[in-house]
Amino acid sequence: DMRGAGYAAAVAPIAWWHWVPCIGGRSMRPILERIDHAVNQVLTSDFKVKSLASPSYTIMDFFSDFMSNPGGIFQVGGSDDPAKFPAVKPAGDFSCDIPGKGQRIAIVAHSASGWISR
Repeated sequence: DMRGAGYAAAVAPIAWWHWVPCIGGRSMRPILERIDHAVNQVLTSDFKVKSLASPSYTIMDFFSDFMSNPGGIFQVGGSDDPAKFPAVKPAGDFSCDIPGKGQRIAIVAHSASGWISR
């Protein structure tokens, strides 16, 4: 346990179904937005937060992301080439005011979240 060892630590609120809009080689932007949202909450709490609030994300947001997230085998957005993906912002509210930009933070992740957070 990192907190028990004296490190400020928090877990990003990512559920298995948040990965569904990324199926088939689509953009990982929805997951990156969740990781970014978690990091921003930690920074705004001055590293004192223990549990993070989930961003506002409804079932309609989920379907919107699934239908508009670019890439994949069905070439959502018109291409399977990431360089040609249209700029699509994930649905939901991931806003968080960050007063102290420029701070450093270590991200510890596993499996696909570890790969994508690199």
